[in-house]
Amino acid sequence: MELYTRNAIRDSSFQFRIKRIPASFTGGAPDFLYGYVFCRQRQDESLRRGGEQAAVVVLASVPLSSMLMPLSLVAGHAFFSEGEAALEQLVSQVAAWPPPVPGSRVSLPAGHAMISGQLPHFTLLPPPQPEVHPSVQVDAAVVLQPLLRYAWTLWQLLITAQPLMVVGLTPRDTSAAVAALMGLIAPLPYAADYRPYFTIHDPDFVALSRSGVPAGAAGRQLRRHFGELTAAFLAPFQRYFEPGADGMVPRWCPQHFLASLKSAGLPPALAARLASNAFASAAALYAAFIAGPNFAHWFGQQRRPVLHLVEPAAPEQQRYATTYQLKQLLAMDNR
Repeated sequence: MELYTRNAIRDSSFQFRIKRIPASFTGGAPDFLYGYVFCRQRQDESLRRGGEQAAVVVLASVPLSSMLMPLSLVAGHAFFSEGEAALEQLVSQVAAWPPPVPGSRVSLPAGHAMISGQLPHFTLLPPPQPEVHPSVQVDAAVVLQPLLRYAWTLWQLLITAQPLMVVGLTPRDTSAAVAALMGLIAPLPYAADYRPYFTIHDPDFVALSRSGVPAGAAGRQLRRHFGELTAAFLAPFQRYFEPGADGMVPRWCPQHFLASLKSAGLPPALAARLASNAFASAAALYAAFIAGPNFAHWFGQQRRPVLHLVEPAAPEQQRYATTYQLKQLLAMDNR
């Protein structure tokens, strides 16, 4: 971000996500911190580098972005205009906030202002959960305007948790784009690793960038369209979460589920889209989804309340498909 005048002051805000504990110490599930940044840059030719920059960062263990991003703005302005005393007062004020209630709308005091926002349901948070899909309030239609023609392809990449790299001119651009992209698969939570913003100095830059792929409707309409598409995509799994006439729910078997797609038929909203699908078939798209982290996280949540109702295993269901078998199916369907 460039500074254009002799005494220019430029403020920006963005978010990031970093590992707090190495995966080797948490059984393979790294613990993350979520940061919300208010950054101020000031040009001063008397300084060695011609300017300086400083930032106020709000850190949290859960991505309650709808409240914490505005809080970082209040904290930044308070610090740069009134100093550390104002920041200390704000910290005490925030410490007195009541515990968050999932799905509620809140209005809380912060400095000389009130912060209002909608808290997400905690089941939508990326794992591990506290017991909230990052609910950054961005206009997806505006943020993704140059990419709307590729929205269907992006949805497929996101729902199957394929690598995707977002490159932007500023931290604010990239973090907003990542939030908008993740919102395309709501209400399905995105369970794979993601970083709203990071630089080449991040320890994970090499690992993440090596597998990355460069990457007129209103935002509400766009979210509704892809929300309906995601709901249609998830509809065939519903029978595994609701007891049947015998009071039981079927056992989960990937082979049986994939085989049933042909006989049961696809939801109309999904069938219409698959005519121009980048995947070779619906089975291949579902196989990729089942093999990815989004499925395991979501399916486990939905299945937990009815685990005691799962029907006994039939002999042919004793062996489940492995990830290798699913990948073989995906490869065959893409020939």
